[in-house]
Amino acid sequence: MSTQHKYEGVFITDPNLGEEEKEKTMAAVEEVISKNGGAVEKREKWGRRNLAYEVKEKKDAFYFSLNFKIEPKAILELKKAYGLNSSILRHLIFRK
Repeated sequence: MSTQHKYEGVFITDPNLGEEEKEKTMAAVEEVISKNGGAVEKREKWGRRNLAYEVKEKKDAFYFSLNFKIEPKAILELKKAYGLNSSILRHLIFRK
């Protein structure tokens, strides 16, 4: 029997996305978490910030953070979802 662990996921999106697209992106990530038996505990929009270096020809990005619980084996599915979402420029997931 696996147990759920707490994680924080941070991802950045294209800064030119509209509010609706930002919400869709956040909802898509949350859906992957829930489909894999996890639960989102906290979601935050950190806003638009400058990047230390250009990412896909962007000098700034919109930052999001999610705190969630999920089984460790589901992290691969979440990483795959981040990679397949064209709105997400970069992501980072770490165990708390």
